[in-house]
Amino acid sequence: MNTAVLTIPAAGALTLGAQLWGAWRSLRWIELMCFLLLGLLYGLTDVAAVTQLPADAPRLQAASRHLLSPVFVALVLIPFWLPASRSQAAVPRRLLYLALAALLGAATAMLLLWPLARWLDWPTAADLRRAAKGLPMYVGWHWGQWVGDMLSAFVPALLAFGLLDTYERQLRSARELRQVRLAHIGLAREVMSARLAALQAQVEPEFLFDTLVDIERAYARSGTDAGERIERLIHHLRVALPRLRQPGSTLVAEARLLASWLAVVEDRLGRPLPMHTHWPAALDAAPMPPMLLLPLLQTTLQPALKGRAVGPNEVRLAVDAGVVEAAAAGTVAELRLVITLGPAPALPCPDATLLQTLAARASAMHGAPVTLACTHQDGNEGVQTAFTLTFPARVDAPPPSDNRTPSR
Repeated sequence: MNTAVLTIPAAGALTLGAQLWGAWRSLRWIELMCFLLLGLLYGLTDVAAVTQLPADAPRLQAASRHLLSPVFVALVLIPFWLPASRSQAAVPRRLLYLALAALLGAATAMLLLWPLARWLDWPTAADLRRAAKGLPMYVGWHWGQWVGDMLSAFVPALLAFGLLDTYERQLRSARELRQVRLAHIGLAREVMSARLAALQAQVEPEFLFDTLVDIERAYARSGTDAGERIERLIHHLRVALPRLRQPGSTLVAEARLLASWLAVVEDRLGRPLPMHTHWPAALDAAPMPPMLLLPLLQTTLQPALKGRAVGPNEVRLAVDAGVVEAAAAGTVAELRLVITLGPAPALPCPDATLLQTLAARASAMHGAPVTLACTHQDGNEGVQTAFTLTFPARVDAPPPSDNRTPSR
């Protein structure tokens, strides 16, 4: 004969035991006091019946029975309430867990209370009135009486469980809301810090003063290009200053800002530094993390502007066409913009901490994750310095005419 044996896996039993033990250990003093006060208040409602007993009746025992029995029931309910209260279930199932815990706790409490009361020999006021009438003091145990006592404990237990759980969820929601507000305040501070850093990068004081000094020297030696240099500087300021009031940017706007800045850099370097752009027309108005390209190139070309290194001969901005082709119009794609400085000699990459700071600043202002990396890659004319910028942007349908910034 085959017999089926129900077994519980050891790992599952250990996990369940650990969860129950963790729930019971999480009992707080305020929760214990709530259950004790609940039992005392429930017991005080029956103590008034003791005052109606005869003077020779054992009133102290009866009062103790009426007062301490609800406290005992409340303490028995705690081990059943804790696992249900600490569960992470959703509200409908959570309420079912609380109701089941209240039912099991009330049933267990009544099973333990009956033999305990008989052992202590503490009668109730009803027992003493039965004895005064010549009836047996204690009623024999039967299912009907036990069910009635269990229901009398279950209803207040269910109400108490519901109230405590509602209070706990309100406290949890208040804590989560406070954390969200603190995170929002921190994010707002990061965005403000990023905007302040962006404003400083748009019109860098040191670069502006050095450029003005070079222009003054050109005028002093009656240079023929002095007027053109001041016009290029004014054009750069006209492009950069209005953007101080703009919350966002686009690929075209960033390219125009970078082109105006490189035009001024050409005068500082004393040689051409053309910029070439390449991306589909559908990306002209694609949202771009503002003020990331300019401070990046400012840091990279700073040694060349100081005369400590040889700068690049050209700057190329291109978006990976394969990424754009895979995205339909009106959808958000993960764009990969590559800024190449070349040809040889390759410029050293900025410090990794600076790249992480620029990426974090761009992420805060763009409202989406932005990554930035610097590598050296082999080109047709030697090793080149390449910056890879990855960010999400919406791909729009191409406009009727190509209005992108032409390559310089």
